[in-house]
Amino acid sequence: MAKVLGVIGATGQQGGSVVDFVLNDPELKSLYAIRAFTRDASKPAAQVLAAKGVDVVQGDAGDPASLKKGLTGVDTLFFMTTMMPGSGVSKDDIGKAIADAAVEAGVNYIIFSTLPSSESISMGKEPVPHFDNKAKVEQHIRYLPVKSSFYCPGCFMQNFVTNTAPQPQPDGSLVIQCTIGGGTNIPMIDVVGDTGNYVGAILAQPEKYEGKLLLAVSEFTNFNKVAKTMSKVYDKQISYQQVDKKDYLTFLPEALRKDMISMFSYYDDFGFYGSKTEVLFNENEKSPRAPVTSLTDFFKKSPFNA
Repeated sequence: MAKVLGVIGATGQQGGSVVDFVLNDPELKSLYAIRAFTRDASKPAAQVLAAKGVDVVQGDAGDPASLKKGLTGVDTLFFMTTMMPGSGVSKDDIGKAIADAAVEAGVNYIIFSTLPSSESISMGKEPVPHFDNKAKVEQHIRYLPVKSSFYCPGCFMQNFVTNTAPQPQPDGSLVIQCTIGGGTNIPMIDVVGDTGNYVGAILAQPEKYEGKLLLAVSEFTNFNKVAKTMSKVYDKQISYQQVDKKDYLTFLPEALRKDMISMFSYYDDFGFYGSKTEVLFNENEKSPRAPVTSLTDFFKKSPFNA
């Protein structure tokens, strides 16, 4: 009988990627039946999952108590916490409560989407709230009586065609604007295309990854090179411009804006995973279940209209 894979956030980028990958991987599809948790099972996105044969159950990640019933019978759980709208932080107490509820319900294995502890790596000089809250949840899970592993995605490639997409300039050129140094290398991942790819590797060999961190990255590059890659793929003149912090993302709630700016300052001063960043990138798996998506291939499949 197939094991039950619980996915919290199944209609989001990461959870949705896990669901789609498992459903399309013959081996994983035979090993796992998927149970997706959603706040509203009547919404179109939830109905799409149900049409694919996914067991969709009601449960709000923001209210861990509402998940307990649905978690009963789940063997393996994938979940993540998110940046809370208007606050810019991912509440670690919610993540801890979800993990606690999973253990109480008898879940055997937890896969958590984590991030580095910027507070520890920067020695308190450049804390990034949503990084540190995820890191705290990771540490909490490591002390629970449950098997676990940790998926750690790099910077999302999707950002370059959404919130940090190139903006048109008076001379007709296009400019990517951010506060990060143009030459600062950071790890990048197609989070929609490859979250399931990496989590799928854990699902296929849970013993191999037990207690381990899996850095999910296909490119270790910088914004200057991203602009050049976009220019080539889209056949447009695109460049990168570093802007002053006071002028960046001014439309966002202040707490969220500060969180994002702190993240880019942290990248500049300490790197994604501190001194371990390049080593972890060189050691990471470039084909966990299938070859990961390159930046060039991501842009080729991601239409950009300016």
